Amino acid sequence: MFFTWKAETVSLLLSQRSISPNAVYPRGSGTTALHLAASIGRADVVHLLLEQDEIDDTLQDAHGRTCKDVARGKDVQKAIRGKPMHGTLTSVRD
Repeated sequence: MFFTWKAETVSLLLSQRSISPNAVYPRGSGTTALHLAASIGRADVVHLLLEQDEIDDTLQDAHGRTCKDVARGKDVQKAIRGKPMHGTLTSVRD
């Protein structure tokens, strides 16, 4: 599956208070926007999501993986490492 998210579009969606940055889709998967952005290497979107006060970067998907577990690419890993985490994540696998 190919994603062509634009950071501006994600920012606009996040500005809508009725949309949670922790929303899970598809239902039952545990996959959040942060999981998806990290897993496809979108550091720009990971940054936007981590700036949200409500973001929970410790959420696990249906396989027990957090955003740090699925992070792909050094820029994404750096973004996750560089952000004060809301939970207990402290490092990212290289």
